[in-house]
Amino acid sequence: RLGILLKVVLLCHELVFVTRQPNRPQIFSDETITLSCEVQGGETTEWMCEWKRDGSVIHRTYKENRDIDVRQGGIYMCMGMREKTYFYISNKVFVTRQPNRPQIFSGESITLSCEVQGGETTEWTCEWKRDGSVIHRTYSKDWTFIVSESSSADYMCQCEPRDDWFSSTQWSEAISLSVSSDLTVSKPKAQLNSNSREIPAGGSVTLTCTVDASSSGWKYFWYKERDSSELLTGGEADFPSNGQMSVSEEGLYWCRGGRGEPVYYTDYSVRISITKNGDLTKCSQVMSWFNEFNSV
Repeated sequence: RLGILLKVVLLCHELVFVTRQPNRPQIFSDETITLSCEVQGGETTEWMCEWKRDGSVIHRTYKENRDIDVRQGGIYMCMGMREKTYFYISNKVFVTRQPNRPQIFSGESITLSCEVQGGETTEWTCEWKRDGSVIHRTYSKDWTFIVSESSSADYMCQCEPRDDWFSSTQWSEAISLSVSSDLTVSKPKAQLNSNSREIPAGGSVTLTCTVDASSSGWKYFWYKERDSSELLTGGEADFPSNGQMSVSEEGLYWCRGGRGEPVYYTDYSVRISITKNGDLTKCSQVMSWFNEFNSV
């Protein structure tokens, strides 16, 4: 059974109260109800509403959206405040991004950080704009998301100290994010090359895996045709450097690149067949013997 106690808060002489839908006398576990923060006489005003459960801040809503959906019992209360009643603080704000690569592909993960100069020890709540419209709020300086074609835009941020709701930084300068989509740039594909297709007796062949030079930060994953297409490990091949593998066993090999967390993978490379030079020599000896036998 879900127990919810609704408390009334008075702010700036305007009555604030919480309503709920559905307003049933009994609510069961796993049911969801919607709580609304209503400001008496403030129907036409844009409000920022702060929600608390059992005394702790759990959420803030903006403008016309004053609702939250809850499934957990507790004592809920809200506080309304008119927008843009901040005292601006002078700390300069700027946006950084990780990874900071010249090219990022749709489906990759990126982290935008709202850096406040001189505020390294302060806990911040940050608001984000994309092309001038507020789209997100984070309870830290970092915002991590998976990019898509629609993520190409200019991003700005603004932060307020968690312990001072009435102070805020100015908006940062915009940082531009450009995402390469499948419509403009195809998914990158690994390229596989070898210094030889034949393994010399007692030697090895070096395979090199690369991804388009215009992108960076790739790690490489190697495969060999066998009962399963599992990754090759250090016990099965030598890896002299990132992007290179030395093999001394014949077979069919291929690779792909990956970067980020979670890992974004390129398409697989073409498969290269590597043979042993010794086996070709034996085959030549057999053919020579066969020809001599037929000539007798």
